[in-house]
Amino acid sequence: MPALWLLAAAWSLRADAPALTLAQASAMPTAQLGDALLAAGHPKIVGARVGVQGMAPPPPPNTPFQSPIELIAEGAESNEPGFCERSVAHILLAPVIFAGTQAPPARPVHLETEQTYRWRTKSNDGSSCAGVGKRYFSVDRTDKPQAFALIRALAGLQSRLKDGREIKAKVRIDDREAIQNQEFARTNKDPRIQPSPAEMTPIVDGRVALMALPLGQISSITLNLQGWHRPFEDKDLIGAGGVRRAVASLFAGREWSVDLVLDQGNIVLVHITHEVPPPF
Repeated sequence: MPALWLLAAAWSLRADAPALTLAQASAMPTAQLGDALLAAGHPKIVGARVGVQGMAPPPPPNTPFQSPIELIAEGAESNEPGFCERSVAHILLAPVIFAGTQAPPARPVHLETEQTYRWRTKSNDGSSCAGVGKRYFSVDRTDKPQAFALIRALAGLQSRLKDGREIKAKVRIDDREAIQNQEFARTNKDPRIQPSPAEMTPIVDGRVALMALPLGQISSITLNLQGWHRPFEDKDLIGAGGVRRAVASLFAGREWSVDLVLDQGNIVLVHITHEVPPPF
């Protein structure tokens, strides 16, 4: 049975939450930060991200800026068959004016939550749902049925191949990571960081790539759009009677991009790109 009590726990800001600097919030243990910002009865907090993430410029001078804090709850088995689910709280601190890269203390003033999902890698219990470091993806409410059905279908194709059965869908692989590793080995002679022979051997069979695809590590899924590689030609996208086929894309693990073509809801073409992605 899904651990519904984990998913249904209430989220609200603590009325007497203290004013914190980003440095103070970053230094606090995750559970303690959750208790400081959230009212009693909140879900168990297992992860946190403090401040703007990634490569972002500092806030403009003399302009009030609201810093974000993200709190990640423990994952649990979802009511959606085959999936894990976890809640994420997006908190904004009160607007303050930064002094260079430093901000004065601020109290939390705004809270929004979202549900995120993960394809379960174990079918008999929810043990693959819990813990820190698991990759979850978010999806718009109106896209959920299609996104879930698409991942289940892809998992079904993978399962058939692992069982030694044939699939109707065509699968292509572009293993750029092996070529990247070959180039790295050519230009970097330090034996301590040389790629292994296996890491420099390209995957050439799309079915092998699909079996290796880490579906439990999907971090994003997009319907009705190709990924940034845009691997499909017009002939791939025209079905019987000249009807335009649907497309979708997803990203899994750290280096797997998958583009899909669907005909009347069925996956007919899978293009997998395996590479170290650019630093977007």
